[in-house]
Amino acid sequence: MVDNSTTLNTTELRLVEFVSNCRYLNNRKAGVTDALYADASPMVMERRGFGAEVAFAKLLNTYPDLTTEPRSGGHDCVLPSGVRVDVKAVTRRTDHLIVPLKKSRDANMVDAYALMLCETWDHTEQDIQTDYTFVGWCLYHEILDRAYLKTFSTGEAYAKKIRQLRPPDELRHYKHQQHLYRDSLKQESEAYA
Repeated sequence: MVDNSTTLNTTELRLVEFVSNCRYLNNRKAGVTDALYADASPMVMERRGFGAEVAFAKLLNTYPDLTTEPRSGGHDCVLPSGVRVDVKAVTRRTDHLIVPLKKSRDANMVDAYALMLCETWDHTEQDIQTDYTFVGWCLYHEILDRAYLKTFSTGEAYAKKIRQLRPPDELRHYKHQQHLYRDSLKQESEAYA
């Protein structure tokens, strides 16, 4: 059984602080508003979210998306298997994996959603979580079911409880059919090169 928890080190925490600050400032300049489903400020949510992306990438041996330009939708990292993952963060085991309705148009950019539990805070002025656990995941199409549609104070979104998600270890070995098809096309084109 693989350990699905990690603690961000000092360098990783500096990266989280730098990238999340840049994203926050760039988003505000561009007039981007956040669909907040938590009771934290947009800056704390940015740090929590990017911290979760760094922790997830660390656990699954890949790189997080380090871009700071404003964007809407898309994935946060690509696993070695080619699966494109959008990472979400929560602070309590009773929270849900939440996918806003606007993300339901991300089919060409996201294959799966992963949920990270942020467990320990760095109680300095940076206010960054340091300990994360990968608690579960689901495929893009699995959450886009009317049964998971919930109403929040900020609007409707798809929401799955942690117990409804797939176990973390399955994602390490998962290969989406689209990726198998892409790989076969790549091998076929290389054979003719």
